[in-house]
Amino acid sequence: MQPKTVLLLRHLIIALSVSAIVFCLVFFLPGRYGYDGLSDAFFVTGAMMVGAAGLLAVGRAGTFDVLAYGMKRLVEQFTKKDDPEYKTAGDYSLAKQKKRKSLKFPYYIYLGLGAIFLILGIVFLLLWNNSIH
Repeated sequence: MQPKTVLLLRHLIIALSVSAIVFCLVFFLPGRYGYDGLSDAFFVTGAMMVGAAGLLAVGRAGTFDVLAYGMKRLVEQFTKKDDPEYKTAGDYSLAKQKKRKSLKFPYYIYLGLGAIFLILGIVFLLLWNNSIH
């Protein structure tokens, strides 16, 4: 298989596994096995997936580079490293941007799966509201 296909399959398996774990926790722990339980489980799982994809997108856009550089410099102060790896925060940010361009992240897998779960959560909410309970 091509490396890009393997990367996409790996992300799909990770997204499905995390979604399944969160869904099972939210659905089975409260013990509500009706439409309301399904609605809650699908909605929480979908919101988590969309939120995680959003945070990853913001992080990979370089929003937290200066904070990461500051923490790296703080750790270097307590080690015996005389020469810092990056002289300025700008150098650190440019190096990270280069690395991000070479390693693309498939957000659409997480966004698509999260959107499907959100839609299913809304469908089960509508079913629960229209049923006799």
